[in-house]
This record gives sequence, C-alpha cells and structure tokens, in this order.
Amino acid sequence: ISGASRNTFAHWTAWTPGVSFNLNVPVAPTVTSPTVSGITTTGATLGANVTSLGNPASITARGTCWGAANPPLTNCSAASGLTTGVFTHARTLMPSGSTIYYRGYATNSTGTGYSPVSSFTTTAAPAVTISASPASVSPSGGVTVTYSNIATPSNTDWIALYTTAAPSGAPAQYLNWVFTSSCTQTAGGSSPVSGNCSFTMPATPGSYNFRLFSNNSWSQLATSNTVTVNAPATYLLTVAANPGPGGRITGVGIDCGGDCSENVSAGSNVTLTAVPASSYWRFTGWGGACSGTSMTCNLLNVNANTNVTATFVPRAFIYKEF
Repeated sequence: ISGASRNTFAHWTAWTPGVSFNLNVPVAPTVTSPTVSGITTTGATLGANVTSLGNPASITARGTCWGAANPPLTNCSAASGLTTGVFTHARTLMPSGSTIYYRGYATNSTGTGYSPVSSFTTTAAPAVTISASPASVSPSGGVTVTYSNIATPSNTDWIALYTTAAPSGAPAQYLNWVFTSSCTQTAGGSSPVSGNCSFTMPATPGSYNFRLFSNNSWSQLATSNTVTVNAPATYLLTVAANPGPGGRITGVGIDCGGDCSENVSAGSNVTLTAVPASSYWRFTGWGGACSGTSMTCNLLNVNANTNVTATFVPRAFIYKEF
C-alpha cells in the first residue's frame, strides 16, 4: 500500500463498497548515531539516538553494548529514559589500551533495534614503576623506594630487595621484603596504587635492586634501578713514638715500634695507648690529633688522614753514694 510507514500504526479504508481492512505491523525501535566521549583507561561515556520507538510505540529499555568483537554482543547496559532522542551514560570495566566496539540499542515488545557499530581505543594504562633513591649509599645506608601506577592494587602487593644477579621467583632469594600496605600510601583508596617505603641496605658492598610483585604472588610488576652499596672509604692513620726507644703506641692494627700506620674506615672510632719501653721511660703527652697526658687517646669519627705522636722522656734519678 503506497505511503504506509513501517514504524506507525496504519489504518486504511478502501473505497470499494463493502470492503475495508486494518494494517498494524509490529516494528522494533530505530536507533542511530552511536557516540563516545570521555575515554579513559577503563571506560568511556557511550550513547546513541533513538529516532523511533517502533510499533508498539513504547520501549522497555534503551542503552549501549560494548565488546572486543564486532558486533558487540555482551556488556549491554540500559541507560535512563524510555523516549526517543539522544542519550548517554558512563560505561566502565573496559580493558586499557584496547579497541572497543560499541552500539546503541532500544527494546520494545516486538524486539530490539541496534544502531550501527562504531569503535574507539581506550587509553593505555601508565606503566607500573619502581625506583630507589639515592642510587649510591654507604654500607647499611638508607634508601627510599617509590612505586606507582599499580592498575589493580592489593594490600598484599609486595616489594623485595635483591642482589642484581639474583633471579626472581621461588625459591626466594630476596634479602628483605615488605607489603606495600605497610608503606606510605600516596594514592588509591583502600589499596595503595602508589607510595614509598624505607629500606636499610646491606652492610656488604655490591649492586642491588628492588622488585615489585602482585598480590602475594611471584607475578613481577616492575624492577627498580640499581642501588650500589659502596665499599667504605678509608683514611691513613700514622703514629710515631718520640723518641723511638722511649716507648711504643698500640691500637687497631698498630704496634709502633714497628707497625706505625693503618688504613681505618671513614667514621671509625680508634683508641690508641702509649706504652713506655721500660720503667726508665715515662709518657709525657700526646701530639697531633691527640692531646692530653692520659695513657689512652680516643679518636672519634675519623674522617681524614690523621697523624698522632706520643712523647716519652727518661725518668730523673738521684744518685747517692753511701
């Protein structure tokens, strides 16, 4: 019948005497123009335009579907409203950095009408990172380990300290570890997406790094830069007895007399003792980095090459003839 619309109730009466008929065609809604905005790593705002409610002219839902395949047959969710016109709603739980196919739909008692399929790409999630600072420390020095961008954080994500040569995974070869939940949290609600932790480095010089693992498992998320534990700096301690026959000086690695110098670690505390050679000699005092007349000298926090002298003099004797 010329002029009849599929989307409306049509009633025609023929002019043939005694003959009339009604035409009532069931039609699904018409949906056009899928839209997307506000794209993030895990979602977007999707929408479409319901241009006709179909027949019957009453819909029970309108919304969008999305998926990784074309056409999208899953993840269908209703938006608000049951009328014609443009609608939008926020959709979530999408994979990051992925192509997403989507379309709008509307449903009446006849069936469901869909818009054309369109697509977009979700934003790539920022890479999980972990870093340690400073990158060079003294034995048993402290470092701050900073981690960020855990996409699906857990309170049982954990950080471990390794030598750089040690493999990850079982059997465990880490030297120390901590759950991220016990660190300083900087973002992420109940579970820390980002944060920082304090570690004490080993006393043994060498190369180390930190590794971030997911949810109490061996699934490794990231590896830090290398942290070098340096061998301690040393300084030369030189001592001298004056005069040499009058006595000697003893201390860590020193017996002068014969051994009158020693390399000592930076920051060391060293005790030196003056020892007269015999009762004929007496100790009169220290010189150089030591002072005073006590038989011992305590050098605190040695941080430079250091010289020390000890002076001895003969005792005075009174000769008396009987």
